[in-house]
Amino acid sequence: MPLFRSLLLSTLLCGTVTAQADTVAPTLLATLAFDETYTLGIGPTPSTALQLQFSYSLAPGSATDLTTLVFDERLFTAADAGQTFILASALEDPQLPAFFARATNGLDDDIRNDAIGNNGGGRGLIAQESVRLVPLVPVTGPDLQGYTLSWLELFIAALTIDPTASGSLPHWTISGELRFYGEPTPAPVPLPGALVLFASAVAGLRLRRLV
Repeated sequence: MPLFRSLLLSTLLCGTVTAQADTVAPTLLATLAFDETYTLGIGPTPSTALQLQFSYSLAPGSATDLTTLVFDERLFTAADAGQTFILASALEDPQLPAFFARATNGLDDDIRNDAIGNNGGGRGLIAQESVRLVPLVPVTGPDLQGYTLSWLELFIAALTIDPTASGSLPHWTISGELRFYGEPTPAPVPLPGALVLFASAVAGLRLRRLV
């Protein structure tokens, strides 16, 4: 029996090595566009910067799932137009893993973006992933199930803020896209070498018992 256990352990270790696949560099998987304009009403204080955040809803048509909020810790100004911002780990944003999990769970979840002035007032858009996500790779469902996300890239195409705007003139406008980067989730790899070793171990055990 000790011999059998030793050979079985060798088989498992060999299988682990065999299962390792070549790494694939993360690529652009999908984009989500946003374009928001806010007109300042009578009374509110004009804003000088914007908070732009992305998240999922707790359930379709429900409130924001606060555990999935990303990019919500930064204020953006007109100087950020044309710039790109990246989130790649939970160290940069603790909610990032939860956001990734929702983006790859195979369900057609509500995904949302909100732009909010630093002095109040804001606009946003909520819709299902099948409506808002533009996949650039083959997908089998409404989201990015089957892929492992590596980072998010936020591109601010345009951002203007006019603190003196009144009436029907836009107080601020912001547009751009959120980009999802990742790679296919590795599929289980057959281990023919490991199976041969396992069969040899079983045969050896039987021979030993016969002797």
